[in-house]
Amino acid sequence: MASRRLVGRPTSGSECFVTISRIVKEDIEHIHAGLPRARFAEATILVTGCAGFLGYYFLQYFTRKAFELDLKRVIALDTFLLHRPHWLTDLTAEFPNVLETRTFNIASDDLRSVDGAHAADHVIHLASIASPTFYRRYPVETIDANIWGLRRLLEFYRDSIGSKVCCSFRAAKSMAIQRKRQSRLTKNIGAMSRALALGPVMTNRSVLAR
Repeated sequence: MASRRLVGRPTSGSECFVTISRIVKEDIEHIHAGLPRARFAEATILVTGCAGFLGYYFLQYFTRKAFELDLKRVIALDTFLLHRPHWLTDLTAEFPNVLETRTFNIASDDLRSVDGAHAADHVIHLASIASPTFYRRYPVETIDANIWGLRRLLEFYRDSIGSKVCCSFRAAKSMAIQRKRQSRLTKNIGAMSRALALGPVMTNRSVLAR
């Protein structure tokens, strides 16, 4: 088993990738190459639904590239209704000075209780169950996250946020197909990450206005 380097902000090179696969490493580098970086300097990013598929890529990217982006902090929220993935526990331990995770229900809990949430510069709303197997098991929770969770975020950040992004797995998939089909996930995740550089984004479910 490879040894892990527990750091808050990595320096550079292979030290940043001691706990992820080669494919994910290549995806992160692809995202990084095409993403404008200046707007992330000293920024705080809040991610809801951090334990899901898209959450995995967003957190892997922002934590492992925090030093190069000059990020201040990443706040990751999730109900962990299905489970708390091991990769998230490992990532939090690997980057304790960058990443903070918290059990939080975006549809009912108070964002004022989350330290630093009010100062977030970018909000990425991923909270919702995407798998048909599980959203049929938890239909009310899925609806609550999509509708009430989004509304509560918009109300909380009505006058203060710089960039709002709402996306779902289907939105990411459709964006990738519009570009062109790819055999790997790189373009899918790259498209969603680049959305951060565009400010308010319209998805197949919601419109977020400044």
